[in-house]
Amino acid sequence: MAYMDGSLIPNAGQLGSLNESFIANLVDGGQNGFGPVLPNLDASTPQVYKPLQLFVTHVPTLFEAIPNGTAYFKSMFETHLVSMDGLDYTSTMETSGTPIGRDSQEQHVPVRQNISQISPTANWAEKLGSPIFKMLRIWMDAMSHRDTQAASMPDLISAATQMPPHVASMYAADIIGIQYDTTYRAGNVVGGFFMTNFFPTDIGSPGYQYNTIEARRIDRTATFHCVVQDNNNTVAMARDIAAVYNLHTVRPMDALPVAQSIESQIQGEGLQYAVDQIFSRYQNLDGVLPNTGGPAGY
Repeated sequence: MAYMDGSLIPNAGQLGSLNESFIANLVDGGQNGFGPVLPNLDASTPQVYKPLQLFVTHVPTLFEAIPNGTAYFKSMFETHLVSMDGLDYTSTMETSGTPIGRDSQEQHVPVRQNISQISPTANWAEKLGSPIFKMLRIWMDAMSHRDTQAASMPDLISAATQMPPHVASMYAADIIGIQYDTTYRAGNVVGGFFMTNFFPTDIGSPGYQYNTIEARRIDRTATFHCVVQDNNNTVAMARDIAAVYNLHTVRPMDALPVAQSIESQIQGEGLQYAVDQIFSRYQNLDGVLPNTGGPAGY
């Protein structure tokens, strides 16, 4: 494989994720002209996105009324989430046209850029006791209780406690999505965006069912509303958060083993039991002819 000097352009400025980011050398790396330029393959290396890493930067303050509520909330989205779909947004340009000539063609000018509203859908594998569905249901009821449509949170806060009018931070979360490249290094972060005003609009069903010959593992799916913020500063924030977590320093091959000794209650079982039995019947047959009487032993 030929090494290409200058395959990456440092300090890419406006074309990079950050001013100091690297980008591919598009001028010399093209492979789809009249024919490929194989010595310059380094400059044509495709971009690979690893799974988006989500970090909760604000937990709805309603969860402060639940023991361990904020810790459970962060864990739900940072360490238990199986997938989250519907994160990509699109940018479209509205135009306005005026007739050109008499053949029905128009000259258009750009008048308005629109960003599509995203509705992320999160998926979890439910855990023992159904805590994920319970957290989602508490979240929904705290915004508008299913029976009364009130949001006084009578199950969480005493009726005698003073409660100011609800503001968005009470019921909505902030989550940043960080797009790493293959190195997982903060300086090579490709993108970062915030989902703010993030709250559920559909948490699915409890999962009840009756079938005499069926048992099921339960998954949870919830759909959320949010507002996206994606600009130079959100990418800079993503880089700074990535620098704090330093995921590239994690070394799974040095992780502690699941056990460091045999449990005491089973140390005498299995192979150890067999070995003990062997030694308990062992005889020194040195100089004794075989099959002359007594057990053969080992």
